[in-house]
Amino acid sequence: MELQNKIENEIDIESILSSESLISHFQPIFSIKDTRIIGFEALARATDPHSGNAIPPGILFKNADEKGLLWELDCLCRKKAIEGFSKFANTDENLLLFLNLDVSILNNQNAVANRIIEMVNQCHINPERVVIEFIESKVSDIEALQRFLSIHRNHGFIIALDDLGTGYSNLERIPLMKPDIIKLDRSLISGINSEYHKQELFDFFIKLAHKIGVLVIAEGIESIEEALTCLELGADLVQGFYFEKPISPEKFAFYESIPKIVRTNAIFKDHIKSKFEQQKKQFNEYDYITSNVCSNMENTTPENYDITLVNIVNQFPEIECAYVLHETGIQISSTILNSGRNFRKRSTLFAPTDVGCDKSSEEYFIALSKSQLRYITSPHVSKASGNICVTIASLVTCNDNKTIVVCIDISKPVS
Repeated sequence: MELQNKIENEIDIESILSSESLISHFQPIFSIKDTRIIGFEALARATDPHSGNAIPPGILFKNADEKGLLWELDCLCRKKAIEGFSKFANTDENLLLFLNLDVSILNNQNAVANRIIEMVNQCHINPERVVIEFIESKVSDIEALQRFLSIHRNHGFIIALDDLGTGYSNLERIPLMKPDIIKLDRSLISGINSEYHKQELFDFFIKLAHKIGVLVIAEGIESIEEALTCLELGADLVQGFYFEKPISPEKFAFYESIPKIVRTNAIFKDHIKSKFEQQKKQFNEYDYITSNVCSNMENTTPENYDITLVNIVNQFPEIECAYVLHETGIQISSTILNSGRNFRKRSTLFAPTDVGCDKSSEEYFIALSKSQLRYITSPHVSKASGNICVTIASLVTCNDNKTIVVCIDISKPVS
């Protein structure tokens, strides 16, 4: 904290701007499936022109904001980024430049005369190769934002929405901006391989993006485990220290990055094959458990449904609960909970249903009414136990020729 205060007190933003004491480092963004570099995100690196000390970006932009020079600093950052990118842009004509733009500068009237178009033209870079990343959470001048988007889209620029998945997720800006790309933040990526809730949130963003034709970049990846999980969940592109740290254009070597991408691709393919094997094994286990439950129910009578379910449910620790429905969807047994499992505290939200409950609107019952004999739901929260499970519903013809629906909730293993 002392060092940060010292840097903040000593920083001379006017001198930095006048001397252009700032350069851009570039962090590559990769397509693992295509084993290639898609482009580079430009990241500002400033030094104090008097002492030569590096200035952390957060402190740099905070100081500029406090002194009303955020617009000037933003222009300098973009200038250095475009100039730096031009040094290796010809290496691959398909490479993209990702430029950060602070949304708050659009509140400044100068933003209407934005210089990005002029800068890329001066450096002979096609605007279609430039991705403008919007950062920060809010913009008060919506009209200025929409003008900016319209002008730059018409020139061919690509629009990206950054930092999705942070505390303030910017969801309301998706329909406003209609981005081509969204970037999922490091706060969501960190430890995602072992955190189920992060995986589900990531999955939500992926499905949302792909439904509206938007590509997803997972940024801030720092381990192979995080990379594999993001790729498995559907990330289109990846970025992070695991692959490459930001580096000056003079020091970047394409030939050093590609082998790691090829290795990651190979590891990912093995990972997916392993997942398919695990999935196959899991469905075999589902089939074994369900067949046992159903065969027991075939040989019992309605007055013994509860007793039979108690005996069979407690044989399988994976089962959360089980119950029986009439062919009309009305529950005709109690909901039998597995005595060996832990359940959420009982409440009106999480409590087992009982005889007489109408289940005819449930997804699994409607599916069985369409001539299916067995149906497995997607993972969901069991109303009986409060735990994450899948419900397996099966049509069973009993010895008395009556048809019943046997339902079991099976605990879903958390990744």
